[in-house]
Amino acid sequence: MKKQIVIILGVSVLLISLLFYIGPFEQSLMMQMIFLFSTTVMSYASYKNGHAKPFVVLSICSLVSLSSILLMIV
Repeated sequence: MKKQIVIILGVSVLLISLLFYIGPFEQSLMMQMIFLFSTTVMSYASYKNGHAKPFVVLSICSLVSLSSILLMIV
């Protein structure tokens, strides 16, 4: 589990720094909120079922999506 968290945080930091460089996603705020909700729910479900790879990928997507929403608001 510790290795997965390190991978999630490392890749998320790299992608969020790229997001600062290129700017937030060009989708509407509502679409980004729906994407964030769905990836968070799927990430939680894959964590509960013990699937490591989908959990890592979906967690990274959730963190980057949340960062894009925060960039759009701020």
